[in-house]
Amino acid sequence: MGLATACGPVDPQTLAERARDWSTLGAPQAVCLTAISPQPAIAHWGQTLSREALVAGGEAAIARCREADGEVVGSGTWETVSALWELVNSEGLACGQGRSWVEASLVAERVQGDDWLVVSEDITAEGAIDPLALAQPVVERLQWSQALAAMPTGVLPVVLSPNVVDWWLTPVLAALNAESVQLGVSPWGDRRGTVVGSPSLHLAQHPQERYGLPFDEEGTPTQPFAWIERGVLQGFYGDRRSVQAIHEVPRGNGFRSGGIPEPELFHVWMAPGPHTQTQLQGGAALWVEAVLGEDPEPGGDFAVSLELAFRLENGAVVGRVKDGLLAGNVLDLLPRVALGGDRQWVGNLYTPPWRVEGVSLSR
Repeated sequence: MGLATACGPVDPQTLAERARDWSTLGAPQAVCLTAISPQPAIAHWGQTLSREALVAGGEAAIARCREADGEVVGSGTWETVSALWELVNSEGLACGQGRSWVEASLVAERVQGDDWLVVSEDITAEGAIDPLALAQPVVERLQWSQALAAMPTGVLPVVLSPNVVDWWLTPVLAALNAESVQLGVSPWGDRRGTVVGSPSLHLAQHPQERYGLPFDEEGTPTQPFAWIERGVLQGFYGDRRSVQAIHEVPRGNGFRSGGIPEPELFHVWMAPGPHTQTQLQGGAALWVEAVLGEDPEPGGDFAVSLELAFRLENGAVVGRVKDGLLAGNVLDLLPRVALGGDRQWVGNLYTPPWRVEGVSLSR
C-alpha cells in the first residue's frame, strides 16, 4: 500500500504517482474500500462566531472570575474553527462533510506566598458558548481552594471530575481498540460478553448526538452501539481492516489523521449514573480535578501526582490538598466505580463525575 499526502494546492496526477511509487516499498496489504455513498453526500454541522463575539465571551468569563476573587489573574482563549473534507474512491464512493465549532478555555491563577494555584476549564461546542457556564466551575474551585487541608493517605474513595475521567479512560479505550485485539495486546481480547466494569458503566457511541457523524473517513455509515453495557463488554471499535481481522462489524470508526485509516471513536458517550453529587461526595474521600503525570499504561497501571484536588468529609469540601500521589490500576478498579447523574462534555467525551473505591493515596 502506498500513501501520499499534501497540504495546499497540488496536482492530482503528481499525488497519485507518489502514492504508486511508495506502494512498491511496502508489504502488500488488503484494501478495504466502501462502495456505497452514504447520505447526505455533503453535510455540514455547527456554526462559527464573529471575532467580536469571541472577544466578548472571553472578557465576560474573566470578569466573572475577577468578581469572585479579586486576587486572581485570568486569561482565556476563544477560537472558532471550520473544516471541510471530501472522500472519493475507485469503487464509486463520493461523500463529504464539514464541521464548524467553537473552542473556549479559561485559566485563573492565584499566588499567595509560595502557594501557586491554577484552575482551568475548557469547553468545545458546535455553536455559541455561555461565558458564565465556562466560568462557573472555575469560580467554584477557587472558592473550594480558600482553605488548605491535610492530604489523606491509605486506600480511600476518589471522586474523579469529568476532566480526570478523560485521562482515566485511556487504557479502557485502548482495550476496546480492534487493532489492539488483532495484535494480541488488548487485555480484553477474549472478554466479550463478560463483566469488565460496574453495572452502572455504559460506554457507547450515538451518531445523532453531539460530535456524531453520518459516516467515518472510510465512508462507512456510523451506527449507534454500546461497547460496554451495564458493565458487560459488547464489542470492539476499529477501521474496516482491523474489525474484519477479528470478525467484528464495522460501525464507522475508521479515521485517517493524515495517514491510512486507523481505529478511532468520534465521541465517547457515557450514560448517566443513579447517584447525586451529594452521594458521590459522601464520607471521607478525595475530589480530583487535575493530575500531573503520564496517562495510565495500556494494562491499566497508574501513579501520578495531584495537580488540583480537594479533601471531602461527610459530603463537604474541607479544603485543597497539596503534594499528593494517586496509584492503582484502572482496569482492576472499573468494577468499583459509581457514576453521577450530571454529565458534561470534555472534548468529545460526555461523562458524569465518577466515584472510584479503593484508590491508593500517599504523600
